Amino acid sequence: MEKRERNWEKIEVRFLNKEIKLFLTVFLVLSIGFLSSKLNITGNVNYIDNVQVNSGDTNGQASLYVDSDPEGASVYISNSYAGQTPLTLESLNSNQNYNILFKKVLYYDITKSVNLDPVNYNEVKADLTKIGEGNLNVNSNIKEAEIYIDNEYRGNTPKKISLPEGVYDLKIRKDNYLDYFLQKSIKAGQNENLLVNLENIEHGNLYVETNPNGAKIFVDETYQGNTPSLITLTKGTHEIKIVKESYDTENYDISLDKDERKDLILILDHSLGTLFVSSEPLGSKIYVDGNYQGVSPKIVSGLSSGPHTLKLSKEYYSDYLGTVNIKRLYPNNIYVSLERK
Repeated sequence: MEKRERNWEKIEVRFLNKEIKLFLTVFLVLSIGFLSSKLNITGNVNYIDNVQVNSGDTNGQASLYVDSDPEGASVYISNSYAGQTPLTLESLNSNQNYNILFKKVLYYDITKSVNLDPVNYNEVKADLTKIGEGNLNVNSNIKEAEIYIDNEYRGNTPKKISLPEGVYDLKIRKDNYLDYFLQKSIKAGQNENLLVNLENIEHGNLYVETNPNGAKIFVDETYQGNTPSLITLTKGTHEIKIVKESYDTENYDISLDKDERKDLILILDHSLGTLFVSSEPLGSKIYVDGNYQGVSPKIVSGLSSGPHTLKLSKEYYSDYLGTVNIKRLYPNNIYVSLERK
C-alpha cells in the first residue's frame, strides 16, 4: 500500500508542473501584448506610407488602365479577351511587356505595346481609325487656332480629325498671325500628327470671293485654296491670280499695309474660247502662245478669238508647231500625230 501511495504523489507533482507551465505561458503572452500596446508597436509605418494606390503591389504585380477613342473597343491581352474600353486590368506581372489588341467594328485593328511598371501609374490609349479613313491630329504653337479643311471650319487646335482618303486644302489661322496653308494627302488607315508653327509678322488680310465660287486662288504663284476665302498676307504687294476652268483667268496686284483688309469680289467671265487638244502619243506637252498648258488630251480654256500658236512636245518624238484659229463659244478641236525621231 505504501508503494502505491508514493506513485500517486509523483503523478500529482507531474500534473502540478504542467499547470504551472501553462500558467506561465499564458502570463508571458499577455505580458507581451500589454507591453506592445504601451510601446505603440504598430509595424513598419514607412513601408505603408510608400505604397501608391495606382501602382501595383509588392508581389510583382501591377494594374493597367486601358482606353480608346472612340470608346467601346474590345480589348485582348495575350490573345485573351479582357473586356471593352474603358477598363482597368488588375494583377498583371510587373516589368513585363504586354501587347494590347484593340478591335472595333468599322475601325482598323490596332496593337499597343506596354511595359508595366510596379511603381508608376500604367495607362495605354488607342486612337482608332475608321476603315477607309485616316486620322490627322492637328496642333499648333498657338492655342485654339482655327482649323479649316476645304474652306470648312473643323474646330480649334489641338484636334483629331478623321477624313476619307483623298487630298484636302488645310488652313490653320489665328488673329494677328500669318495663315498656315498646305495641301494634305490623307491615306486610309494612317494616323498622322501635324504640328503647325504660326508666325506673328506684320500682315494684312485679303478676302476673295467669286461668282461662281470654287475658283483657285494663287498668291505670288503659290496656291492658297479656293474662293471664298480670307487670306492673311505679309505687308507689301502681292500678285493675285484667280483661276477657274472654263472661265477667264483674273490677275491683280494687291498692296496691303499692316492690319489692313481688302476685299476682292469678282464676277468671272466665261472663257472666250476653248481648244480641245488630242495627240498620238498621249501625254504630249501642250504650249499655247509659248505658255505651258498641261499634257494631252486636254481642254485649254481662256483663249481669245483669233490665231494662236500651238506646240506639242514629247520625248523621242519631233515637236509639232502650228497655228490654230480660235472662235468664241465654238468647239475648237485639234488632233496631232507626232513623228518618232
